[in-house]
Amino acid sequence: MWQSTYRAPGPARPRCRDCDGVMLAKVSRNGLRFFAHLRRPESCTMEGESPAHRGLKHRIALMIRDEGFEATVEATPGVNDAGGWRADVLGTASSGRRVAFEIQLAGMTITEGQERTDRYARDQIMTIWVSTKHAVWISALPSARLKLEPETITADRGLARLNDRTPYFWTPAGEVDFSRVVRGLFNGSITTVSHWSFEERVGQRDYFTVDAQLLVSVADLARWEVVLEERRREQETHRREQEAHSRNLQALFERQRRGLRIGLQDARSAGYSPRDLRYGYEKDQWDGTPIVSPDKLSRDIAVAMGVPIWIDDRSGQRLWAVVCPVASRIDDRMARQWRIDGVRVYAESAREVARLTGPLEWLPHQIRQFAH
Repeated sequence: MWQSTYRAPGPARPRCRDCDGVMLAKVSRNGLRFFAHLRRPESCTMEGESPAHRGLKHRIALMIRDEGFEATVEATPGVNDAGGWRADVLGTASSGRRVAFEIQLAGMTITEGQERTDRYARDQIMTIWVSTKHAVWISALPSARLKLEPETITADRGLARLNDRTPYFWTPAGEVDFSRVVRGLFNGSITTVSHWSFEERVGQRDYFTVDAQLLVSVADLARWEVVLEERRREQETHRREQEAHSRNLQALFERQRRGLRIGLQDARSAGYSPRDLRYGYEKDQWDGTPIVSPDKLSRDIAVAMGVPIWIDDRSGQRLWAVVCPVASRIDDRMARQWRIDGVRVYAESAREVARLTGPLEWLPHQIRQFAH
């Protein structure tokens, strides 16, 4: 007898959003529920995605929607976009701000991630890379390392705050509910900052990133920019002071060389030959070289205390003259000894003479002014 093969219709099987292929509900070895293709077409964008990847992608999309923003899984460029990207999850705020969330559980270099980030940037889309692993690109790209719990997702790397006690560096923000990060990215209260280095500690392990790109609050970034501007002004002031100091030293050195020529002429007029003349700080620090020419004068010896001219004759070695001494470096003991030994003092201008009369306790005519 003929029997009917008709069966009553059952519940429709779920289908892939991308290729409309039939999906089967499965459970991974770790107890994670997911859908897999009955027969996966090669053209499907789900090709090669692990259950963990797909599960995290949909959890982030759900989180974005729970915060009141739109979320599209496997989003493609719009008509006005330059393109070249396909976002795991693309979130959009009512303001038009777009953020792409890229889940990367497999290996990827920082260079590859930066190239893909740049494609999104061309279309004014901010990119956040996320992983449950301590990938090499965490904190080197705008990113967050996520910890997954049944009801929550937290980020424990990639986020920074400005140190409150000494606001001169960024410090890890610690564990942050990822929903707060999502909300801040779309409402504009979280942005990125580049920093030359960043150190994070998770558990018992330290992670050090050079040329870091960190997720920070806009308020902290504003404070940081004020600090940087203060630093730039301080550095510019220091640079100008150093340049002025260098110019002053150069001018002093040139005055000392001119004065040295006059001092040598006076020494010859007094009957001393060039071989009798030396220069140096103290007797035990002579370089032992006769002063043949002022051009041979060493800058470090000349500038510090003035140019001492020593006489080496039958009476021994004695200080004969000092050319352009620095008034602030003359103490009472030195001035008293110079007066006792009858040391000549040379100064270029009347202004320098006036500066020296105080610490030396000499009258102006006792100081040899060699320029008028």
